[in-house]
Amino acid sequence: GDASSQQFTLLGADRRVFETDSDRLYVPAEGVGSVRISATPTKPGPFTAVISIDFNFAYYETVLIGEAVQRPPRLELDSSNIDFGTGELNTPQTQQLRIYNTGETTLSITGLIYDDALFTVQPQSIEIDAGGSASLDITFLRSISGSLREELVVVSNDPGQPQSIITLLGTVLLPPPPEISDFGNEDV
Repeated sequence: GDASSQQFTLLGADRRVFETDSDRLYVPAEGVGSVRISATPTKPGPFTAVISIDFNFAYYETVLIGEAVQRPPRLELDSSNIDFGTGELNTPQTQQLRIYNTGETTLSITGLIYDDALFTVQPQSIEIDAGGSASLDITFLRSISGSLREELVVVSNDPGQPQSIITLLGTVLLPPPPEISDFGNEDV
């Protein structure tokens, strides 16, 4: 037999979701032909199309079926720890933590767990659109002296990581004692 080349078409409401690498199907004599079909859905949910091939006076149809799903929200942090360095007692210091949503649906920060005697965090809840980001302002109150290592737990609707832990580090020094001067005492 001879080689044959036949045109085919995609039919159906979702046909624009599919792409082919050719609009013709080439079949060598006594061989097999193939065409690559890929899908690029534009919204979540099922999609279908029909590929019809009119081949040597025979008509064939095949149904193409797929389902597109959105990736859930995904929380990414710009850092897993924040070091406030060294400072004196009762000299608060604020740093920002950037939170990114690399998923395809809205990320909800629904809770923050931390020692509120040592830190404040604002805002307490955030909604971050897909592909967006937001910042938390974390203030180290420096209310007790010593070297501190605490945790801030960020609770979210990220199904892969519903709790993210950030280590908070800092050292608080007591202020230097006041200088005591010797008022007029002379050595005898």
